[in-house]
Amino acid sequence: MADNSNTAIESNSSSSHHHSRDDDDARDEPPTKRKHRGGEPLEAERQASINLNRAKERRQWLEKHGFDPDDPTRMATKGEATKVGVTPTIWACHLGDLEMCRNLLENGAPTDIHTVASNGSSPMAFASEKGHLPVCKWLFEVGASADITRANNDGTTPMSIACQEGHLSVCQWLFEVGASADITRANNKGRTPM
Repeated sequence: MADNSNTAIESNSSSSHHHSRDDDDARDEPPTKRKHRGGEPLEAERQASINLNRAKERRQWLEKHGFDPDDPTRMATKGEATKVGVTPTIWACHLGDLEMCRNLLENGAPTDIHTVASNGSSPMAFASEKGHLPVCKWLFEVGASADITRANNDGTTPMSIACQEGHLSVCQWLFEVGASADITRANNKGRTPM
């Protein structure tokens, strides 16, 4: 009889410590690949949460800066004296807000890196004007490389604007990536960066 009770105890203790092969597999997987009770991967939940947060941030940013929160491509007028129509992407470049630039590109405004303001200035020109070198480099990398020499309605290039505003690092970078001829290029009024 003692043998039976020991067997029962051993059986209970082994079942309480027994785990399935599925448990081993789950432990071997990276935490982002593990599944929770509903069967959905935790990574999918995490990504959905990130996307939701990015959408919320984008909407708040658009509202804060006077843009239509339902249309990240719609222009708004900016500037006290000049009254220039700009897209949210252009405004984010002007402000040097690289995270919002990325957010807009990835979520609703993929072609706005090529859209010009009502004065003909590109997002590259707006970033150059304010000396936002990381934004300039990002624009170049995501497809706006031709805009390094693109002149606005006044014939002013990003190089000319960066020189005028004293942003030496932007000027040097523009020179290195292909805008070297713009050092002597005159705008419509005959002014050169030099």
